[in-house]
Amino acid sequence: MKSRTLLFILGAVVIGVGLGVGAAGFLGIAAPERTAAGRETAAIAEPASGTEAEAAASIRTTVIRPADTAVDRVTAAGNIELVDTEQVVAQVNGYVEDVLVEVGDEVGSGDLLVALERGDLRRAVDQARLNLTSAELQLESLLADADGVELAAAEAELKSAEAELKSAEENLADVQNGASEGALAAARSSAASAWAKYNDLRDGASENERIQLAAAVDNARVSMQEAQTEYDKVAWREDVGMTRQAAQLQQSTISYESALAAYEEAVAPSSQADLQAALSQAQTAQQQLDDLLAGPTAVNIAAAQAQVAAAQSKLDTLLRGADETDVELARLSIEQAQLALLEARLDLVKADLNAPAAGTVLQVNVDESDRISAGTVAITVADLGQLQLTIDVAEVDIPKISVGQLADVTIDAFPKRVFAGMISGIEPTSNAREGVIDYPVTVRLIDEALAGVRPGMTAVATLRSEMADARWLVPTTAVQAYDGETVVLKASDDQMLPVAVVVEGVQGEWTVVRSTQLQGGDAVLGATTFVKQEDEWVPFSGGPPPGAPGAGGGRP
Repeated sequence: MKSRTLLFILGAVVIGVGLGVGAAGFLGIAAPERTAAGRETAAIAEPASGTEAEAAASIRTTVIRPADTAVDRVTAAGNIELVDTEQVVAQVNGYVEDVLVEVGDEVGSGDLLVALERGDLRRAVDQARLNLTSAELQLESLLADADGVELAAAEAELKSAEAELKSAEENLADVQNGASEGALAAARSSAASAWAKYNDLRDGASENERIQLAAAVDNARVSMQEAQTEYDKVAWREDVGMTRQAAQLQQSTISYESALAAYEEAVAPSSQADLQAALSQAQTAQQQLDDLLAGPTAVNIAAAQAQVAAAQSKLDTLLRGADETDVELARLSIEQAQLALLEARLDLVKADLNAPAAGTVLQVNVDESDRISAGTVAITVADLGQLQLTIDVAEVDIPKISVGQLADVTIDAFPKRVFAGMISGIEPTSNAREGVIDYPVTVRLIDEALAGVRPGMTAVATLRSEMADARWLVPTTAVQAYDGETVVLKASDDQMLPVAVVVEGVQGEWTVVRSTQLQGGDAVLGATTFVKQEDEWVPFSGGPPPGAPGAGGGRP
């Protein structure tokens, strides 16, 4: 055993020279032990004496520290906010029939939140269904063989079309041949009558007509007075209303009022509106007479020819029956009716406003009986368990972080708790304020226990670089070249093992290295001027206290 230990020491001397120690080795060294003074040392696997004991006493190890305790830690504050909110938007117009939730209610995905009245929407569905049935029947009628009733109807329509054609042709002939003597006579009579009416209105009644109307009024007044005298003689009777005198008085009164109205109408001047209407009628009648006297114009002939063409086309269609174009139009009408029915049914379904996702109701913007339009935001829902905060990270720290990294989040309302977070987004553009360049970074809370955490709370996020868990602070004297690699000697059980590392920087007596083979609590061969004792740094005082394993001389 002594020979193996001695061989180990001799083999380690070459490597240990660079560390400033008397001897070092890869085998035969026990795991580091904590001394009474807090220093960390390594003991030889078995008691040594003489030269071996002195060499072993000069070997010192130091517990490595996570590099993120000094570097690659980014801390920034922000406010807790909801990851997302869902708005429930009305998709049809209507009146609110029922609001089933209140602010603060928990809802599940698909739960009914608001119901609109469905009366108008159901009627729209029924109307669309009727239109579809009508279009289908029309197509069937075009494709089916005609029965007796349909043939009779077609024959009647054909006769009507033939009569229209004949009438149109006669009208065309009349227009082309010009007006007959009878038509001219009728037009002259109509024009004369219209002008006479206008002149009467304009000039008023003649003197003789006024005298006659005034005499009629006087005669009617006398007759009414005589009837009144006779009526007064029997007015005492209970049945006076049934007597001859009462009937004569009523009749004479009506005659007097009629005569008086005729007289007043005759002597009253005509209104401007009546005069204008009479003049317009007279001018129209005169124009018709002038047109007949002038003969048919090109416009008259063209209109008559168009009437004949339309009648002929209708007749031809009936004689030919349905063609491919008619059938295709009927099929298109069916497709349009089907689409209209589908849209009406979808509108009926849209009368129910359902929760798009599970969450908590944040806002209720409608009340029962409200009239709302499509596009109105009725309800706002959010998952209160999906929270995040946005922090501003300085430009020098942005290269140290990336999406997906974990973060520690502390919230002012819960000073004794640390919540788990993860970077979910880094804005590609910066916020420049007073010369300071920051980038908004979003940290998603992924902790399972978020009870009591509410939007708006102040929080602080601590971010670590991607390689933080693989980066360590080791004594600068621990870094050595071995077998073409940069290594540190890690104490493992009763031996020292070389561990390959990548040097990333020097922090005085400490060097930042990266290695996935190191972990918290590992000790490596090497020492610094100061070592950590509990929460304070104390100078390295030399060897272990008397009686401790490996006690010996001063600091190597």
